[in-house]
Amino acid sequence: MNGTMYAFPWRPARKAIERPCMTGPYSWLDDDGFEVTFNPDAGNIAVRGEFLEMTIDDLPDPDQPFEVDPSEL
Repeated sequence: MNGTMYAFPWRPARKAIERPCMTGPYSWLDDDGFEVTFNPDAGNIAVRGEFLEMTIDDLPDPDQPFEVDPSEL
């Protein structure tokens, strides 16, 4: 390299960029069909308006032993 440092050493995949389906002034549908809401008053954070149903029983038990396959390290 010529000494130039880049903030992102990668580039996004080349694909057609389509305008999102806007559902309001600060909301749109993402690629999965979920509505995403952008709130400029909350620090420019975009979050999904809906989440998959999840309960405490869906979380793994932290006390349950597990093994890590050395090939995955």
